[in-house]
Amino acid sequence: MCLTDARARVFVAGGEGEHILAIDGVSDRLAAVWANGSYPEGFVVDPASGKLYCLGAGPSLVSVFDAASASWLATIPLGSYTGAMCCNTVDHKVYVSSVRDYLYGETGTIWVVDGVGDTLLTEIVVEDEPMLFAFNPSDDVLYAACDWSYDIQVVDGKADSVVDYFQVWEHPAGLVWNDARHKLYSLGRDSTVTAIDLSVHGGDKRIHVGARMECSALNSSGTRLYCGSPCHDSVYVVDCVQDRVVCAIPVNGPPVALCYDSPHDRLYCASAEDSGLTVIDCARDTVVATVPVAARFLCYDSTSDAVYCLGEDKLTVVDGQTGKIVRTFASGSYPAGIASAPGWTRVYAGCGDNSFLSVIRKAAGPAEIGVRAVPEAQATVARGRLYLAGKTLATLFDMSGRRVANLHPGASDVSGLSPGVYFVREAQSKAVRKVIIAR
Repeated sequence: MCLTDARARVFVAGGEGEHILAIDGVSDRLAAVWANGSYPEGFVVDPASGKLYCLGAGPSLVSVFDAASASWLATIPLGSYTGAMCCNTVDHKVYVSSVRDYLYGETGTIWVVDGVGDTLLTEIVVEDEPMLFAFNPSDDVLYAACDWSYDIQVVDGKADSVVDYFQVWEHPAGLVWNDARHKLYSLGRDSTVTAIDLSVHGGDKRIHVGARMECSALNSSGTRLYCGSPCHDSVYVVDCVQDRVVCAIPVNGPPVALCYDSPHDRLYCASAEDSGLTVIDCARDTVVATVPVAARFLCYDSTSDAVYCLGEDKLTVVDGQTGKIVRTFASGSYPAGIASAPGWTRVYAGCGDNSFLSVIRKAAGPAEIGVRAVPEAQATVARGRLYLAGKTLATLFDMSGRRVANLHPGASDVSGLSPGVYFVREAQSKAVRKVIIAR
């Protein structure tokens, strides 16, 4: 799931279907449905061009959409197993990691998609499997960390080639780019964080934290990096000026998610095993409150001054000023993500066990907050005849994207087609829906 400012749209990938939804952020209604013949895995957005890129697996491809008009633009096949994806907002490119030799994972590829022409531009051969990306817009550089490798490879954003590499002390479990300090932080799998100062040649520093770091958050000035470990009941505070651990703040359980509240200079920490939401005063590095909330994803929104906590079966709203629980909503099992944007009037949360995206209306007063759900479109099952409502013409495509029939309003004979999954695209709206043709 991701947000784009273009016409306040929210894009959602169906977890079990081969379709993509566009939801209008103003009316909270379904704006469009697309099917790309692949299972969507993630999104990136280039705000400057107003385009949305969806990574699909099985077969591997990138689908391109115009965020403003909610229309499909192109499908770019990749033809191999894919993993991470990242957007180059300077040169308008999209990077997609891939494994050339899936069985042994010895050689990997970074596919480069041209965001202007929406075509596959080139491929960059790298070592191992690139699974972590971080983009440095100041230098137009991509950092790629490969699975089970100590090297972070540096890719020139204009030349599309590996120009350098950094060797870190441990296999990276996460990459954090600190643009304010011009530093890259690699969260180690064992016990250290490596700080790489790009302004000083060879200016890397090993910061011993004593545990594997997996979640992190930067403060607004880039002077503090907060890290959480699944092994320790603490939040580690890293001074990004001197690159040293300032302290470890005890919390009620191993951190699973962190988010920073800039207006109040607070950090919110969701702990594992439903151990509550810890509120930390970042000026004093002390715990000021513990809220009985179980969450796996956190999102602080400055517009409503609230923290939205998505957990198992519940979405909880916590007031940023008082730390009190404002409302609790029923959601679903297997929480998958939560997102918002400054100035928006909505927060969006998705869970993996159902076909609903929860839409929470933000407001100044707690009593005005409401919730509703937008259902995903269900596939149509046709046996012999496919009925097209309304007066709009449409085209029927197979899984490969090949046109197999032109559809007219009313009933169309599809008995001659092989059973399977097909897609109907309406001529007027360009919306796409999935159709299952059965005997």
